[in-house]
Amino acid sequence: MANPVAAEDGPSHRYGWLDEITKKIDNLSPVSNWSIWKVPHSLRTVNDDAYNPHIISIGPLRRGELKLQSMEVHKLYYMRSLLQRTPDLKERLKSSAEAIEKFEEMIRACYAEPINLKPSELAETLLVDGCFMLELFIRYSKVDLRVQDDPLFYSSWMILTLQRDLSLLENQIPFFVLENLYSLVVESSTIGQSLPSLPELALGFFKSILYLNKENFRIIKRPYPHLLDLIHNCYLPSATPVRNNIRERVSTQPATSLYEAGIEFRKGTTRNLFDLKFRNGVLEIPPLLIHDSTVSLFQNLIAYEQLSRGTPQYITSYFALMSRLVYDRRDAKLLESKGIIENDMSGWKDVSVLFNDMCKQVVVQDFYYAELCQDLNSPKFSLWALYRTNLRRNSRTTAVRNNTREWVSTQPATSLDAAGIVFRKRTARNLFDLKFRHAALRQSIMSKLGSEFAMKDLGPLSYFLGISVTRHSGVDTKAKLSMSSGNPYHDPTEYRSLAALMSRLVYDRRDAELLESKGIIENDMSGWKDVSVLFNDMCKQVVGKDFYYAELCQDLNSNFRTHWALYMATLRKTYFRSPWAVLSITAACVLLILTVTRTIYALA
Repeated sequence: MANPVAAEDGPSHRYGWLDEITKKIDNLSPVSNWSIWKVPHSLRTVNDDAYNPHIISIGPLRRGELKLQSMEVHKLYYMRSLLQRTPDLKERLKSSAEAIEKFEEMIRACYAEPINLKPSELAETLLVDGCFMLELFIRYSKVDLRVQDDPLFYSSWMILTLQRDLSLLENQIPFFVLENLYSLVVESSTIGQSLPSLPELALGFFKSILYLNKENFRIIKRPYPHLLDLIHNCYLPSATPVRNNIRERVSTQPATSLYEAGIEFRKGTTRNLFDLKFRNGVLEIPPLLIHDSTVSLFQNLIAYEQLSRGTPQYITSYFALMSRLVYDRRDAKLLESKGIIENDMSGWKDVSVLFNDMCKQVVVQDFYYAELCQDLNSPKFSLWALYRTNLRRNSRTTAVRNNTREWVSTQPATSLDAAGIVFRKRTARNLFDLKFRHAALRQSIMSKLGSEFAMKDLGPLSYFLGISVTRHSGVDTKAKLSMSSGNPYHDPTEYRSLAALMSRLVYDRRDAELLESKGIIENDMSGWKDVSVLFNDMCKQVVGKDFYYAELCQDLNSNFRTHWALYMATLRKTYFRSPWAVLSITAACVLLILTVTRTIYALA
């Protein structure tokens, strides 16, 4: 058998491609040195823009992108200003270049991906970018050093965008490069003695988007891989929030469900994001300011925690918890009303989407709020506290009943279910035959509906809200009712009223799942997993003159606000879920009665 290595030395060079593999193996850096990565595709599929620079590239990973070239000339202007403060500009420039070239191997080892740049190109990139960043930090700190008509400080959006771009994971350079440039160029300059340390100077630049108090801007004397790690250190709590060794992820209920169960939400007084406290039925959450820059910052911090070995996953744990608390827009609205979430994002009305997307494709290895979630899920929050809380919330609420035909809103299905209203599938085929059985109310509701329009069996369903229904595997959503096909229905208001009522009952996916579990909704539509979107879209831009379910909604609202009904519903769901629970409580009551009877006879 021929020796491939020997054949390689021959004139044919049959195995010349082995040289390329050998070269690639030799250029691999130790995994333990990696601190700067490209964001994985799985995270980018959720929000690609959060990881992309908008106006500037820093370091070799995004070097040369056409849309970022306009900032290259500003880098050179800033570099010249920085060097002009030194005794000898050319000599300082030369010594800085030599220092960076000396660290070339260490620099390449910091990047997980091979850097396809020549040594001179890599040194030039880091020298120009490093000097630009130092001069930017200095001008931000020292207002009197800013050049007149400086385009970077001319408008506030420019600085805000630079703060965003410089905190991206793919826009990082090794921190020791900045430290060497700071020592060689800044400390020997005319202003070197008046400036703070490099970490303090850098954090001062990012302070406005971090939304932290002075206590969190602590500088620990340790090697920082890059600026993003320096920022990450500011968010770490001074003390570990975990009180035991439970580190697996524990889920909890959304904020609205916890609120309906009697748990109060309160804005925390501290600005440390991780200082969540649950005491005496009150969950204190520090305020969180949400704007465009912070979204990108938090997602890059999460990406850094996912990729960096040994980095504590506090940011990931926090947003994993918040993504569960802020499950939909109702949860976001509740926390916004309490001052816990401050939404300052342009174009984002529903921040629940943001929280749900934040932890998609993310693995939580160390969940630091496991015990907090266990406390929230604990049944030790008594029925009496639940009743007292709801009594306090509804003490000033009164229900008004009248004969109005105008739009009357009601609660979503899950909220009504939590309040003790049971949903049941009707045997009647009439879509409009909705009944709310509540003793004295049943006859009045049916008589009212009967007086409004004739209740009759419409036979097999043919059309519903413009959708043609055929009797086969599913619903034909393509064949629409046109202006010329068929005879117009004599009163379409009935359909509009039903659609309006269902769009309120089926507010989100939880409501849809509840009604599907009761057999009320049978979802046989291909491609529609979340039918709540269908119901919500059905009545958009629709104006109805008469609402046939006004009194029905008033009755639902009246029962929803009844304290006794809520108390009995909670009692039934908590203690009477199974026959064994019923037997146990019945036996306990009988035993109590016998004990009391025996005590009375003994005393007599």
